[in-house]
Amino acid sequence: MADRLYYVSHKEEAKEYNHEHYRLDIEKSRSNSRKRQKREMLEKPERQRARKRKYADKPESIEKKRIYSYNWVRTPEGKAKSAINYALRRARKAGVLGSHTSEEWETLKESHKHLCSNCKQKRKLTKDHIISQHHGGSDYIWNIQPLCGPCNRKKWYMITAGTQLGIFDKVRNIFIST
Repeated sequence: MADRLYYVSHKEEAKEYNHEHYRLDIEKSRSNSRKRQKREMLEKPERQRARKRKYADKPESIEKKRIYSYNWVRTPEGKAKSAINYALRRARKAGVLGSHTSEEWETLKESHKHLCSNCKQKRKLTKDHIISQHHGGSDYIWNIQPLCGPCNRKKWYMITAGTQLGIFDKVRNIFIST
């Protein structure tokens, strides 16, 4: 009875006290829960994999992922990302050294005034490796020249004498000086 009287006369203080301790208990329990989950992941990885598989193997989950991927790949961002991932995967598989960024590619196209390096026509440009990756060329930007589709298909993986090597030095100087 005395506790009840004390609580009624000090109601706000009791609320604050209870609220603070409740918050601390929740934080402590969350912290312990996270620690327990990490410990379980380390001690019982097969159980964690089974839990994830249980969700992933549900038909509705598989269908949701498939639809999301299907739609995302068709967006401009998804197409660009897919093309980059494909090129990187292909280069990695071939054991090619180096890489270049989209900004470097744009700078290279601007330095060529968006013209094909071979025929000097303004067409949609593709990346062509001066020394092909098949012949051990790198994927660094100074080994890439902008060519239109027909010129790139004509060149295929051959190294053409003269003009390409001049472009190689010119491009390398552009990117080393900046």
